[in-house]
Amino acid sequence: MISLDICSNLDEDDNIQNGDFLAFCDIDAVPSSREKKVSLENLRRLEDSFSATNNFSGTIITLIADEANGISVGSGVAISRVTAGKVVLARSIVSSTKVPCIGIAVTAANKANDPIDILLMGVAEYSSYPFTSSDVGKQVFLSTTAGTFSVTAPSAFGQQIQVVGVVLGADKMLFNPSYDYINV
Repeated sequence: MISLDICSNLDEDDNIQNGDFLAFCDIDAVPSSREKKVSLENLRRLEDSFSATNNFSGTIITLIADEANGISVGSGVAISRVTAGKVVLARSIVSSTKVPCIGIAVTAANKANDPIDILLMGVAEYSSYPFTSSDVGKQVFLSTTAGTFSVTAPSAFGQQIQVVGVVLGADKMLFNPSYDYINV
């Protein structure tokens, strides 16, 4: 049986930062082999206020783009139904192979097969989002225009409705997409 204790370089009132660590300590082991560190590098803390626009905070992963013309920062993306494991611009059209939206591009991909960071859930603040302060609290929908969002749900025959988040402020949303969508 191993007796474990949790160690850290943090004090009780410290904020977690990159470079901090947690460690599991075998209190019965010899001191030189007692500590097993778990690094917190590349930690991304969920923020709800930013000092500048075009910021993304939350759960972010790296995938591969599958768009010949690239994917811009702030665009909604979907997993490609043609090339497994790659992402394409999301779009709410029934005939499209680009629904549902699973994330937002945090970095740009200039061409197909470029790596791209994707926000899966979190806060997205982007200067090109069409939200205003009067939209706060409204649902955000995937738009019929590839990669874009709107506070107005698609309503024409052949379109799909997918809620992807809630407006937090001008140009800012809490992104938490539903993977369900309704055909109009």
